[in-house]
Amino acid sequence: MPSTTRFAVVSLVALPLFACGSVATAPGVSPDEAPAKLAPAICSAAYKCCTMSQLMGNTQAGTSEPTCEAMTQAALQNQVAGIKASEAKGRVTYDGTKVQACIDDLDAAACQDLQMTNHFSGIPACASFIQPKVAVGGACSSDVECIDGYCDKTGVASGADGACHALGQSGDACASGAQCASTLTCDTTAMTCETPPSSTTPASSCFYASACSYAGGDRGTASALGLGLLVLAVAARRRTPRARR
Repeated sequence: MPSTTRFAVVSLVALPLFACGSVATAPGVSPDEAPAKLAPAICSAAYKCCTMSQLMGNTQAGTSEPTCEAMTQAALQNQVAGIKASEAKGRVTYDGTKVQACIDDLDAAACQDLQMTNHFSGIPACASFIQPKVAVGGACSSDVECIDGYCDKTGVASGADGACHALGQSGDACASGAQCASTLTCDTTAMTCETPPSSTTPASSCFYASACSYAGGDRGTASALGLGLLVLAVAARRRTPRARR
């Protein structure tokens, strides 16, 4: 269900698939169908397993299951065009079978299995529907297009392509928008990539407490699905600097 994030989102929970012209139909759920099919599965599970206080932090969750479906679907739908554009340029591959697997998992999973994470892309079956195809140094329009990297648009005119930049490793600087590898966080004091403090999932976890783009797995944005809704959240954590403890 892409800035981009690679729901969780999501990240998704974004959908990238076919652009114009004659393109063979891909297996599974198409990008255009994903928002309408993901939203009911996500919201049914959210209202079955989460409390209203847990859902309050995610505007896409709405105030009832019907409003959740409408807002989640709209958020995911907004990401479809971007994903299609990336796929048309050969920069990502969308996997509709993963979207269907996510839906099936949400329909069958017990609440205790879903509540192991505070973000949609934290659900293993919904981690990412889009795979990046651009190597470091290649042209990009969003983070989800970059293999083990992010799209650096520093100094680039609005609407122009940036270039994929490698993710920072331990000790690398993370100032000026640089991003750290998924296992690291940006220390706000030293402004370097460091191993984050160990933590455990809170007992009050709710998988839809935050939503991410479906396009980028852990690189999703806080919007619900560009199809990925699922595709989304590790990236969100990687982008958020944490204060040194």
